[in-house]
Amino acid sequence: MGKSKKIFDILPPRAVKEEISHTHMRVSDPKKEGQDFIPVSELPTAKKKVKKFLFFVLIVLFAAGLYSYFNLSRAEIEIWPIVKYLELEERITINTEYPVVDVSTKSIPGIFIDNKETISQQFPVSGRIIKEVKAKGTIRVYNVYSVQPQTLVVDTRFIASSGELFYSVKRIIIPGAKKEEGKLIPSHIDIEVIAAEAGEDYNIGSSDFSIPGFAGTSRYTGFYGKSFESMSGGWKGEVAQPTLEDLGQACEILTEKLKTENIKKLLNQAGSDFSILNETLFHEIIATSSVAGVGKDNDHIVFQATLQSKCLAIKTEDLVSFMKSFILAQSASGRKIEESSLKFDLSAGGMNIEDLDQGSASFLLKFSAIIYAGVDKESIKQELKGKTPEEVEAFLKDQPGIGRVKVKLWPFWVNKISSDTGDIKMKLNINNI
Repeated sequence: MGKSKKIFDILPPRAVKEEISHTHMRVSDPKKEGQDFIPVSELPTAKKKVKKFLFFVLIVLFAAGLYSYFNLSRAEIEIWPIVKYLELEERITINTEYPVVDVSTKSIPGIFIDNKETISQQFPVSGRIIKEVKAKGTIRVYNVYSVQPQTLVVDTRFIASSGELFYSVKRIIIPGAKKEEGKLIPSHIDIEVIAAEAGEDYNIGSSDFSIPGFAGTSRYTGFYGKSFESMSGGWKGEVAQPTLEDLGQACEILTEKLKTENIKKLLNQAGSDFSILNETLFHEIIATSSVAGVGKDNDHIVFQATLQSKCLAIKTEDLVSFMKSFILAQSASGRKIEESSLKFDLSAGGMNIEDLDQGSASFLLKFSAIIYAGVDKESIKQELKGKTPEEVEAFLKDQPGIGRVKVKLWPFWVNKISSDTGDIKMKLNINNI
C-alpha cells in the first residue's frame, strides 16, 4: 500500500471562523419590508433576560418584606397563669325582705310567688258489678168491702193476674166506701209498689191485682187493685261503676298536670331574671270533685281538682354576685375568678311550709371556682416592645402568678416584638393548664 493521505478541512479554521462572524441569519420581520436579514449581534441573549428577571424578583421580595415587617408583623403570646381551685360551703338566708346581697350577713334577696289552677277531665272507670233492679209502679187499690177505712202495712203483698208478686212501699189507709141508696160506692187510693224480685220479667203491663193476705176471708174480694200503666225499671246485668282506685288515679293524673301548669305560671310571674328554688316549691290540692262518683253507674267519671303552688325565687345574678364577692373576700388581693368554672349547689334541708309563708328560707350553699392572679396586659405589652422571644419568656416567667409562656412571631424572619403594642396579641389560658 502507498502512503496514507492526510485529510484536511476544505477551508482552514481561521477562514471558517471569520466567515461565521460575517454570516447573516435570515429572519422574517413583517414590520421591515424588503429586509430579509438581521445581524446576530442585534438579538438579546438569554443571559441578559435571566438577569433582568432575577433583578425584578429580588425587588418584589424586598418590597414585600418591608411591607410585611412594618405592616403585617405580629406577636402572639399565650400565658398560663398559676391557678387555684377553691371549694367553699356556707349557710345563707334568702328572704323577701332583704333589699340587696349582703356578704357580711350571708343574705340574698328573694321573692315569694304562688299560683292556683283548676283542671277537669273525663276518665274511664274500671269497676264492674252485677246490678239487680226491681220493677216499680203504681196500683189503684179499691175498697168495696165496708164504709170503714182499711189499713195496710208496709210490704203488703199484691199478686198480678199473671202471677208476679209486688209489695207496697209504705203503710197505707184505704178510705171507706160510700153507701148510697143501700149500695156501696167503691173508694180507692193509689199506692206505690215494688217487685218481689229483680229482672225484666216484672216489667208487666196494666193488670188486676189481688191481696193474698186476705185469701180465705170476705175481704179477699172486697179489696183489690188495678194498674193502668206498665211496671218499669226491672233489670239484671253487669254495669260499669267507678271505684276508689279510679278516683285516686284521676286525682293523681290531674295533680301532675296541675303541677306542670302551675310551675309554668310561676316562672312567668317571676320573670326571666329569676330562678325558682325547687326545694321551696310546695303543692297543695285544695279541692276535688267528681260527677258519677263511687257507687254510681257510669262508664266514665268527670274529675276536677284545684291545686295551689308556691315557692321562693331569686335572681341568678344575685346568687352569682354573692359567690364571687365571697370568694374574692377569702382570696389574696389581685386575684380573679374564672367565671366559667363557677359551680354551685343549694340545699334547703328542713324547709317547711310555715317558713315559706313567712317569705324566708335557710340554705346550705356549696360552691367552687378557679382563681388566678390578674395580668395587666397593657402594661406588660409596653415592657415587651423590642424584646426577642427568649427575652419575652424570661421576663414573663419572672412575673408573679405566671406559670408558663409561649411566644410566636410572624412572619418567620421577624425576631423581635414590634414597637406597636397593637401588633401584640395576648391570650390567657386558664382551663388548659
